[in-house]
Amino acid sequence: MFYFRYLYYIPIIIGGLLLNQAQANRYQEIIQNVSKILVCNQEEAKIFMHHVNNTVKEVQNIFSDLASHSVSENQKQKKMQKTLKEHFEKPTSSIQVSSLYANKIKTYPVNQYLIHLAELSKARYAQVKLYYKPDYLSMGKIYPFHHPVYGSSFEFRIGVWQIFEGRNIDNRPLYIDATQKDFIFLFHKMSDSKYWTLKIKSIYAKETVTLTEFEKIWK
Repeated sequence: MFYFRYLYYIPIIIGGLLLNQAQANRYQEIIQNVSKILVCNQEEAKIFMHHVNNTVKEVQNIFSDLASHSVSENQKQKKMQKTLKEHFEKPTSSIQVSSLYANKIKTYPVNQYLIHLAELSKARYAQVKLYYKPDYLSMGKIYPFHHPVYGSSFEFRIGVWQIFEGRNIDNRPLYIDATQKDFIFLFHKMSDSKYWTLKIKSIYAKETVTLTEFEKIWK
């Protein structure tokens, strides 16, 4: 039997995220691949993908909260600790960021990136909203590898489009962009457990475009 811990956190309906038949076909291919690699049935493979999407959604919400002026410093500290412990491989996992105005992509360890997000509400924006749109057409294959800590593990990449909105105290947009990102996931099962654990190894930025350009790409 194929297990994930905290399955009661999985409310996402994958079909609602698929925009067209190409995405739907690619999603079905992914389900078949997951089923084959993990030696599970397709229903269990769909649970796996639910868990992946739910993890991305939780991270999206935490990032938005960290950059919001309405979340207290104490709450932000708790959210940082939670996301480092539950969602990332290690505190130094890499996150890349880019913008329409920058000529290069910057790389941060996730613990520093979270601090940077928490300070946005003091230095630049009163509120930040992040939205992730999974792009199943760009999802990579699942590869087995030996992790130095977890032992026998698997790794895969899933592409997402991140929509970033920075707003002022009156909720007016000051800056909006869309960045194509790759989430690199690690998942493993400890020898003394029947549960699989999903962690983010890194998040890479590929390109940043205006919202208008993104809407043309996403059609």
